[in-house]
Amino acid sequence: MNTDNFDEGLIRKIAALASVELASNELLELVSQLTKVVEYVAKLQTIDTLSVNPMSHATAISCLLRDDIPETSVLEGALLNAPEQNSGYFCVPRIIDG
Repeated sequence: MNTDNFDEGLIRKIAALASVELASNELLELVSQLTKVVEYVAKLQTIDTLSVNPMSHATAISCLLRDDIPETSVLEGALLNAPEQNSGYFCVPRIIDG
């Protein structure tokens, strides 16, 4: 993208579309900032990345989770303390009439 396209008129138009009010000093600052961002992206696009393997994360990660080993459920023990149960479920009084 050509950085010459960022002028106060374009920033005003974008601000109007976004329903954002900007002071004149903010317009000039945004023109400068957006120009720098587009220049940086253009600079990044010149880098040869064909020999770089794609990554899902910027740093190496390892699985910090434990192995998925089936264990007995605590539900049976919890149901022993329930005042009322039915077919492996807690029975509670109805609160909302449906």
